[in-house]
Amino acid sequence: MARAFPAPYGEAASVPLALQHGTLASGKAARQAVVDFLLEEDQLGPDQADGALGLQVPDYVPPGAEWQVEITGTDDSSGVECTLAALDGDGWSRDGSPYADGDDLLRVDLRVPRPGLYQLTVTAPYSPTTLTQLVFAGPDGAADGG
Repeated sequence: MARAFPAPYGEAASVPLALQHGTLASGKAARQAVVDFLLEEDQLGPDQADGALGLQVPDYVPPGAEWQVEITGTDDSSGVECTLAALDGDGWSRDGSPYADGDDLLRVDLRVPRPGLYQLTVTAPYSPTTLTQLVFAGPDGAADGG
């Protein structure tokens, strides 16, 4: 017998998770929310409390040019680690240094050496998950078709 998931009439229920991309599929909190739903438990996902970080990253950057990452949800850079790594297998990676820029916001200035696909990883001791985001680097002007 199927049990109705609590949601307003005519609307699909959703469970908000503070996860992105790969961490959504491999994150313990997401798996637990699915298991609880399938087992008809009343768990509606992890607590949505303060401490969850967000990440704003450009999808496309030109190699050699400086660009910025925004880390939202905090203005305290202590313990926040930011690493950018090439995904082509050559082992290139760089650590970024987050700095405060306004209320509840950190910025990191980064650059990549050559075209390719890169993964940005951000961790903090007070964040429930590791944030990851992919960035593509290509020739300058390719993003706008020029």
